Amino acid sequence: MERVAGPVMAIAFLAVVGMGIYTYMAASDLAKAKADIAAVAKNRDDFKARLEDVGRKTAAATLALDTCNTQLKEATAKIEASAKKASGRR
Repeated sequence: MERVAGPVMAIAFLAVVGMGIYTYMAASDLAKAKADIAAVAKNRDDFKARLEDVGRKTAAATLALDTCNTQLKEATAKIEASAKKASGRR
């Protein structure tokens, strides 16, 4: 029995050491994964803020373009009316 106990204890010891190493590796992989997730979340938040900013700028630019188009139509109508009046006088 004692002859078997020695090798069994050595195998058990190696198994425990192996499990400890595996646990350590898994814990460091988990820590790296958590850091990666935090970095991705930060990037997501940064891009979301940038997207919202671009959306606001686009809305303002669209409003300005609509205003310019309206002013252009009004000016074109005035020019056409003036041209008709001028051609009618001749």
